[in-house]
Amino acid sequence: MMRARVISVLAALLFAQWTASSRVATAAERDYISLIGLPQVLKYAVSVTMAIHDRSRQKFPLIINSTTNDGPKLFCSGLGENRPDLFIMDTLPNDNPLEDCEHNGVNRVARLPIGRDALMFTIAAGQKPFDVSARTMYLALAARLPLAGEESAAESNPLGTTFVANRYQRWNQIDPKLPDMPIRLLAPPDHSVEWWAINDMIMLDGCRAVRSVALIEATDLQLFRQLCYSRRKDGTIVYADGQKYADNPVVIPTETSDVVIGTFRLPGEAKGSFPLPVDGVLPSEASIMDGSYHVARLVVAYVKTEKYNIVPGFREFTMEMTSPQAAAEGGYMTKLGLVPLPQTELRESGAAARALAAGR
Repeated sequence: MMRARVISVLAALLFAQWTASSRVATAAERDYISLIGLPQVLKYAVSVTMAIHDRSRQKFPLIINSTTNDGPKLFCSGLGENRPDLFIMDTLPNDNPLEDCEHNGVNRVARLPIGRDALMFTIAAGQKPFDVSARTMYLALAARLPLAGEESAAESNPLGTTFVANRYQRWNQIDPKLPDMPIRLLAPPDHSVEWWAINDMIMLDGCRAVRSVALIEATDLQLFRQLCYSRRKDGTIVYADGQKYADNPVVIPTETSDVVIGTFRLPGEAKGSFPLPVDGVLPSEASIMDGSYHVARLVVAYVKTEKYNIVPGFREFTMEMTSPQAAAEGGYMTKLGLVPLPQTELRESGAAARALAAGR
């Protein structure tokens, strides 16, 4: 029920942003937090908001839905009232998305790791597992793929590649090492926020692994994104019913050919299914934390500490987000799919949030 409540509140807050944004631009003083984030991780920020609101009736923040490209630009665009206070995103550990902040006078940004987001692929228990990759899954999911034999031609003329409807119906057509089994993918609802994570962690990496698609990125970014994120509509992808998926996010494969794409779950939370290895590595808390399991991202909150003395409740929000009751094992964010940081790392992040809140 927690997941259903967070999703419904998230939808309401994202809808409300359109009316609230005009209020931000004209307000002399703002008495609520403004935060921006990628859709797939905003659920964590919303759960923190709900926990604080239930205790103190603090005003709900303005929540701005962003993309990987637009989010950092807006966050770094200045310190004014109509600029976000906090940016939450999932990223690779060594990425630095906020290079433009100092150029715009945003000089004091704290980086607070929260946990990790991860996806997994599962099959019915008792079925023989097989190894997949982002490339494999992209070739299974994509709406259009390069015409066979055009890989070499793309080197000289990327835009000359011919793309046709996805022809793969069985896994071994993608790779002879894969099983001779129909491709049948059980996925989150068609327009759910989970697809933002699937796009970032699977589709983008997968299409960059197909040379003739990857070459288009530098030439026509719009076409590249269309090829990366468009999904086939021939019945190969079976979407979970929205309400059922919201109330019970664990989808169990039942048919011998079912492969489920979903949020990472511990083995005991998905009985009746078995995870597939990705590039030879099975998903686990350990493999997600050490980076060997590739379908995962670090969730980070970037905080404009210069606004701590201006925006009511901002200090409390960042401390709550890094607290054990929110982000440790068993915390309410982990019930939404967040993989908790090791205890030492979470303590460091929490200590940093508390020190910043105290002005140290």
